[in-house]
Amino acid sequence: MSMIAQRARYRRLSALALGTSFVMAVVFVVSLQWYFTRVDRYDDFSSLAEIVGTNASAALIFDDARTARETLASLVHSPELIEAGLFRRDGTPLATYHRSAPDDSDARMKAVLDGAGPAFTLREMRVIAPIEVNGEIVGRVVLRVSLNDVYAEAAPSASPPWSCAACGAASHKPNRRSARPTTACAASPTTCRWCCSN
Repeated sequence: MSMIAQRARYRRLSALALGTSFVMAVVFVVSLQWYFTRVDRYDDFSSLAEIVGTNASAALIFDDARTARETLASLVHSPELIEAGLFRRDGTPLATYHRSAPDDSDARMKAVLDGAGPAFTLREMRVIAPIEVNGEIVGRVVLRVSLNDVYAEAAPSASPPWSCAACGAASHKPNRRSARPTTACAASPTTCRWCCSN
């Protein structure tokens, strides 16, 4: 093998090794960021579940479904929340909240309370917190939380602005100074950090 051929082969191997190392580094950084963001999200909603439980403790003691529903209605300001439920000590629902209302939502919330399925999936997490009064458990709070925006937070650290798959656009320039998001971003404002200003 000639010296020129050896040098060419060396350059190709070096480029391959460099590219592989770069891809592995990107995967590691994104995975680490996704993990810690998910942990932070779980801590935030665990605290929220405790607050809801404290506010709803009297409603559970007096079996006041109306007050329980009003307590859960305040969760409308948490856009990541999919569903929430307040359950009595025996596991029967006192009140539930659903951002959308599928037919099987109550049954699904009961399945979460009974421990059916993992605490984390790729798209959501489940938080269950006991409600205690004077050391006695009077009920439980159940939350189902979307993790879609966790991917959006991790994506910009690895994705260039011209490859924003979340917006469905194969090629566009960033528009971070714009006061209005693009049409694609407007449909899903929490999934694009590159071309949206919000």
